[in-house]
Amino acid sequence: MHAWIISAFDPTPVDNTRPMRFMGIADALLARGHGVTYFSNTFRHATRETRFKERTVKQVSEGYRLVFVYGTPYRRNLSIGRLLSHRRFGLNLQKEAGQQERPDVIFISIPPLTPARRITSWAAAQRIPVVVDIIDPWPDAFFQRIMGFRAHLYRVMVFPLSLKLRGILAGISGVTAISREYLEWARQRVPGPGRDSLPAGVFYPAVRFSEIRERLSVLGAVPGNGHGTGEETLGLIYAGSLESSYDIPAITGAAEILETRYPGRTRFVVAGKGSQEELVRNAGRRLGNLEYVGRVGQEELLSLFSRCHVGLIQHRPGATQTVTYKLFDYLGAGLAVINSLQSEMVEIISEHGVGMNHQPGSPEALAGCVERFLDDPGLLGQCRKKALELTAARGDAPVVYGELARFLERVAAGNGD
Repeated sequence: MHAWIISAFDPTPVDNTRPMRFMGIADALLARGHGVTYFSNTFRHATRETRFKERTVKQVSEGYRLVFVYGTPYRRNLSIGRLLSHRRFGLNLQKEAGQQERPDVIFISIPPLTPARRITSWAAAQRIPVVVDIIDPWPDAFFQRIMGFRAHLYRVMVFPLSLKLRGILAGISGVTAISREYLEWARQRVPGPGRDSLPAGVFYPAVRFSEIRERLSVLGAVPGNGHGTGEETLGLIYAGSLESSYDIPAITGAAEILETRYPGRTRFVVAGKGSQEELVRNAGRRLGNLEYVGRVGQEELLSLFSRCHVGLIQHRPGATQTVTYKLFDYLGAGLAVINSLQSEMVEIISEHGVGMNHQPGSPEALAGCVERFLDDPGLLGQCRKKALELTAARGDAPVVYGELARFLERVAAGNGD
C-alpha cells in the first residue's frame, strides 16, 4: 500500500525537532511495509519561518518522501493572511496531487480546511479513499475564542469555511481524531444517513515512550522510581506555550502561595515562549521557588523532566483543547500531572489515577493540589507509577500509531470496520 499523509502544521524530518503525530504515523506505516509520501508546507506554522522558498522534494529513506508544497507566510493566527495562505497551499496541493503516483489512501489533517476540501474533491473524482484527522474543531474554535461583536464578525468571515467542512465530511471514507470529543464533533457534522456507519477512531497524541525512558536513563533518572518526595523539594514543571490562552498567572500565583506556606519545599520550572514571558520573569525575580528557562530543546527538556515530579497542564477558563500533547509528554517521563483543562483529560486522569484535576483560573486550587502531594508522598509515587503504565498502554507512539496504520489499511481495502 502507498499512503499519502498531509499536514500543513506538523513538524517533518527536516525540522530538527521532536517527532509528533504525522511523523509517528509515517513511521508506523513504514514499519508495516508501506510506502509514504508526506506532504507539508514550505512555511512552518510553529516558528513562522520559511523552510524552502519554492516547492521542494526530499527523500528520507526508501519508500518515504517529503513533498513541500509552496504556501505563503503569515504572522497572526487569526488573520486574513492565514486564510489566504491556506488557499494558496490548497491550490498548489491539488496541482501536486495530479503529478504524483496514485495512492491507495489519503490521510489529511483538519485544520486547515481549504487544502482538505480540495484534496477530498480531487480524490473523489479519482475514487481514492480519504481519512480526515481532527486536530482542532475548525472553524468552530474561532467562535469559542472570540467574544462580543467580533465573534459575529468572524462568524460571517468564516462562514465559507463551515460550508467547506460540510463538503469535506460528505466525501470521506473515514474520520479519526485526537479525542472522543473531537470525533463526536465531526460525526455530528457528517451530512446524510452515513454518519453512523462511517469508519471512525480515536488516537491520542502519543510519544516515543522507549526513547524517552532510554534518554532519562542516560541522564540518570529512571521515570517513576521512588514513591514521592518526603521532605525533599517537590519539582513541578510547565513546558509549553506562554500565550494568553494558557493560565500562567495560576502557576505564578500558586508558586507564591506555596513559597509562603512551605518555604523551600517547592520548585517551579517554566519553559516556553509567548506573550506572558515577562509575567514569568518578574515572578522569578520575586520568588525563590520559580525559575524561567525560556524555550528549550528536547534534550534539555528531558533533563528538566528528570529533576521534577509533577507536570502542569494549565489552561484559562473556556479553553477549547481536549487531549493535548502535554499529557503523554509528562506521563511518559514518569511525572504525575495537575490539570485544569475541563475536557476529556479530566476523565483520563481520574480514571487512571495519574494525577489531579482542578477548576481553571484559580492559583489557590492549583496550590491545593500541590499541597496534597506534599502531604502524601505515597500518593505521588502511585501517580508516577500509573503514569508509566498508562503511557505504555494508551500513549506510546508505536502502539497508538500502529493501530492507526491498521485503520488506514482497512479503509484502503474498503473495510473500515
